[in-house]
Amino acid sequence: MRKTPIYWVSRVPSYFIILTLMLSEFSLGTEDTANISHQQVQHWPANDWILKPEQDLIPACNISEPDCLCQGGYIEPPRIDLELSSNDPDALFAAANSYSVNEAGVAELRGNVVIQQQDIQVESDKVILDSKNSLATIKGKVRFRQTDFLLLGEQAVVNLESKDATFSKAEYITHSKGIRGNAEIIEITGDGGLSITQGSYTSCGPNDNSWRVQGSNISLDQNSGWGTAKHMTLRVHDIPVFYSPYFRFPIDDTRHTGFLYPSFNLNKPDLAAPYYINIAPNYDATITPRRIGHRGEMLEGQFRYLTHKTGLGILDFGYLPNDGDFDYQDRKLVDWTQSSRWNDNWSAEIDMHYASDKEYFTDFDSDFSIQSISHLDRKAALYYEDDNWGFSTKIHSYQTFPGIAPQYRRLPEIDLNSDHIIAGQAGSASQLHWLNKMEYVYFEQQLDTTVPSAHRISINTAIEWRLQFPWGHFIPASRFQHTHYRLAGESNINNKERDISSPITSLDGGLIFERSFSLRGDNWLQTLEPRLFYVNIPYQVQSDVPLFNTDSTDFSYGQLFRENRFAGGDRLGDTEQISLGLSSRLINADNGQEILRASAGQIFYLKDRQVQLAEGSTEISTLERSAIALELSAQINEKLQLSGGTVWDEEINTLESANFTADYEAHEKRRWNFGYQYRVDSGSGDRIAQSKIGFAQKLNSKWTLIGLWHFDLENNTTIEQLTGLTYESCCWNNSIVYRRKITGTTDNTQESDYGIFFQVELKGLTGFEVEI
Repeated sequence: MRKTPIYWVSRVPSYFIILTLMLSEFSLGTEDTANISHQQVQHWPANDWILKPEQDLIPACNISEPDCLCQGGYIEPPRIDLELSSNDPDALFAAANSYSVNEAGVAELRGNVVIQQQDIQVESDKVILDSKNSLATIKGKVRFRQTDFLLLGEQAVVNLESKDATFSKAEYITHSKGIRGNAEIIEITGDGGLSITQGSYTSCGPNDNSWRVQGSNISLDQNSGWGTAKHMTLRVHDIPVFYSPYFRFPIDDTRHTGFLYPSFNLNKPDLAAPYYINIAPNYDATITPRRIGHRGEMLEGQFRYLTHKTGLGILDFGYLPNDGDFDYQDRKLVDWTQSSRWNDNWSAEIDMHYASDKEYFTDFDSDFSIQSISHLDRKAALYYEDDNWGFSTKIHSYQTFPGIAPQYRRLPEIDLNSDHIIAGQAGSASQLHWLNKMEYVYFEQQLDTTVPSAHRISINTAIEWRLQFPWGHFIPASRFQHTHYRLAGESNINNKERDISSPITSLDGGLIFERSFSLRGDNWLQTLEPRLFYVNIPYQVQSDVPLFNTDSTDFSYGQLFRENRFAGGDRLGDTEQISLGLSSRLINADNGQEILRASAGQIFYLKDRQVQLAEGSTEISTLERSAIALELSAQINEKLQLSGGTVWDEEINTLESANFTADYEAHEKRRWNFGYQYRVDSGSGDRIAQSKIGFAQKLNSKWTLIGLWHFDLENNTTIEQLTGLTYESCCWNNSIVYRRKITGTTDNTQESDYGIFFQVELKGLTGFEVEI
């Protein structure tokens, strides 16, 4: 005969207790329920971690797997299901092999005890429930669980109302954060706090004690994400390496106010200790005090913000007063960038830079150092775009250092562009477009009043008939360009008015031929795409107009199909020419991926060109054809990509320019890059030939070899060299890197900066960087 389980209801105002008593003398059905709970406890790994088989540790890590460097991971097991329920959210359920209750209402549960209340589950050999005082005393192999948390101990006392608990001889694990440790006494609070007395803390994986923190008292607050330790000792492989009477550290990946990695340069010497300030979810700042050898104390900082109105902005600064190695002058740097987008139409940007001197960029290795030191941009711009109109207004000036040619400021520059379909429909094969481009710019130089300033107004209007089909395109266009100057300055005392007008006629046509074929079971598509571009621009006298923002362009395959051979608005190159180009593409017909593209072309001039870049020039270009331009790009597979281009002057049998790059990227830490660049300066005839090799090669799951070699082939000189090794494990990583680079030239002697960098990071704790 099957006996019914016994339920006991304790009359406690604050919570509801249901005891399911599974006594040994009950029938088979009740004993089976007890055995299932026992198996669930016994068969799961004792400390909630699972170790990886040895063969899974040999292959290189997949960076997308966060725990790939660990020998195992922490996994929270499924809870024991007592198959009981209550309408009271504070109900407490308990199951045991046997029980007893004394006259004071204190219940004692023995054998495979399981207690559950909300997200708390307690397992033990013996539990004493004091309903009057809302206390549970747990003895013998205590296992306490909350969501994402396990605590093991020999004995515990739990307050069932506040959920505070005290454990002795305990171990703990937080599964998602990978934090574990042990202690003589552990106290937990219902609000997520954890206090450890005479205990340890580490974020290393299972069975890995590469480092750990020991302290007389360690507190972990999961709500704030911070931990603190008193009389803290950091041990690396059981060797004490650091002591502090008080230490504060993060225990999760969220942003926290506190010190970041310090860095040391033993050569200068240079000590930097950045301090991060988490102001708000959309504001933060970093303040970095530095002490640099004879130079003195320096302060650097960065402020970042992100709002709906301003967008993303970054403000960087650096200040070193009375630099002892720079004639006791103050050294300063300010860098402010902001990018805003308010809706689909309106956006803005700010790009402002200031430096006290050009040498600032070579004297201080700052994360926000500006790489271009010829002149520093200062720009603010407002943009509007829709389907037919585009508008921008900007102010643009420069800070120019002594010895560098000054640049014209544009205060302001206003552009208005439009594109309207006046015949045909959007998406149709035949469309007649009316295009307009209007520009107003005021140019001036702040430092040199002898050069002219100018108001320049440009208008370019065009009618363009676009015939576009799957097999090709045919686009005739007729344009009219007018530019008006009002010149001022000492060299233009009479405030000269100058107008330049010219019609422009062009014709762009191309065909696409295709053939399909199969190779090794794959379907392929090859194209042959000839293209012809004709343009006619009559000659207009322009040699008396100063150059405000105009320069020549580097010749390439794309240059074949441009109307104007100059970049900027002060020169309109006269020409009558025909450009012929031929491209071929190889496409995988099964997935549409372009595998190979090769292009070649040349310009044939039908008349001489009189307009030149230099002011006052009377030179005439009489060449009948341009150099031959070639381009090649290939996607060999998902990992390897090749690209390159050359310009060959067939008349003098000379290579004018060449470039080539090869990129191989298996994943983040297996990447190779090779680049080559060759160019002959058209003005001076000087040759530039440089190569660059960079790589990050993963040697195994933990070691990565990195390197960079930038070499000047013309002068047989290394421009920059970097070689290093990085090691990354589950709970720490480090790197050692040697770097050498040319910083300048004095009296025909190259000056170099070199150093060896060490970086160590204990994941989940702290790190530091040293340069010697």
